[in-house]
Amino acid sequence: MQSVSDSINSIKSGFGCVKIYPGMYKEHTYMFVDGRRIDENTFSWKLNNDKAEAKEKQTVFYLTLNDLSSQFYTKRRHGVLTVVVEKETSGTIYQIGKHNETIWEKHGVTVGYEM
Repeated sequence: MQSVSDSINSIKSGFGCVKIYPGMYKEHTYMFVDGRRIDENTFSWKLNNDKAEAKEKQTVFYLTLNDLSSQFYTKRRHGVLTVVVEKETSGTIYQIGKHNETIWEKHGVTVGYEM
């Protein structure tokens, strides 16, 4: 079995480069561990220096899915981490830890939320 540090160091891309945002900045993001919802404040978010988003004059934080799983697996040895990212008309469900702890998989899609 791979150690936690080996897992973190060998995280491959897959969907790992996808940016997610806390709260409801661009989308609704929900995180679950083994089916239980977890608070987004469990993670240390990065300040977004994207110039296009800076024009909106908002402080924006983000993590990539790889950042999220690195933080998660540093604290826990195992578990299924699921992230649901929903926009108004569509959404995507990402998951890591069910089949291979080093690769994010697209687990499903949603129809989004209505305002």
